[in-house]
Amino acid sequence: MYLVLLDPKTWTEAQSYCREEHVDLATVQSDKDRAKLKEAANDESFQSFAWIALQRRVLAWRWSYLNAASSFTKWESWEPDTSRTEEACAFIDGNRLWGDASCTQENTSSVKLVRNYTTLIIWRNGRKNNIERREGKPDDEQESRRSSKEKKLDKSQTQDKFKFIQTSLNWREAQVYCRTLYTDLATVTDDSENTALADLMYKNNVWEAWIGLSKNLWLWSDGTGVSRASVTWESGQPDNVNGDEECACAGTEGQTADDACSTRRPFYCKTYDLMKKQLVRVSFKSSGHLDPSAAMQAFEEKMNQILSDQGMNAGSSVTWRVQPDGEIFQQTNTTETRPSACEEQDETLSNV
Repeated sequence: MYLVLLDPKTWTEAQSYCREEHVDLATVQSDKDRAKLKEAANDESFQSFAWIALQRRVLAWRWSYLNAASSFTKWESWEPDTSRTEEACAFIDGNRLWGDASCTQENTSSVKLVRNYTTLIIWRNGRKNNIERREGKPDDEQESRRSSKEKKLDKSQTQDKFKFIQTSLNWREAQVYCRTLYTDLATVTDDSENTALADLMYKNNVWEAWIGLSKNLWLWSDGTGVSRASVTWESGQPDNVNGDEECACAGTEGQTADDACSTRRPFYCKTYDLMKKQLVRVSFKSSGHLDPSAAMQAFEEKMNQILSDQGMNAGSSVTWRVQPDGEIFQQTNTTETRPSACEEQDETLSNV
């Protein structure tokens, strides 16, 4: 369930308020979320943009295939040019070096190199082996004994891991294409694979091509990553005007835009979908005088601890029913038989 709060706040102030009073700023990742956002806006007749839980944070470069970390790189000396750029997707050029570009960039010379299903297997000397690789360079003496024919065979088998497709797509479209028809965009793990890709480009007279390397520039407020497909950006967004638009807001249809975090805006909070009220009868027994205020405080602390242990304490509260005489508790005296010859009077406080 989402609420729109119309009192303008900065993104950080809005986040703090939502976390204190509700759950967090609203995440908008699906059509269902966008419908809840629109419902919240309609309830308040709100028709503008308000803060959501999205914030720009630069993560490490990772491969599209299996979201693997990048241990091998071949960047141009000036690339990647800045950590705060929208150039979050990588390409390889004819010099066998890498550059970064906007993931939405599309031109007639852009192509994609895809990792074919055969990438799950490496063929050496006619035998099939798992793709696991050993770190470091091969033994020099062993390498010197390998014939030129064997080396050519290895090169051919490396090239067979990849399929070259020439068309005009941006990085995201290329990723979807490769995952649909093949396995994924190309992952490059060493110089031989990097050279194989460059050779494929040379044979097809192409200078630049997408590879499967990218970085995620945005995270949700709770630290989880953002799928590019899950966010519907407003046309021309994100544009990062003046280089300081690090937070995101959403329109009533869920369309997203970036803005400076210091801008004061209304904001959407995520709250609990269902609030349950549980009626509990409580009795306190003491052999002496029992302070009602102390008993209430002890009970509330114990309940909060139980709910906290179960991850349910956020937004919970205890309300005491007032009796017809204006008191919280009814006092009764009871006599309890004990094993000894003595009898002792107990004082009991109860609230229903």
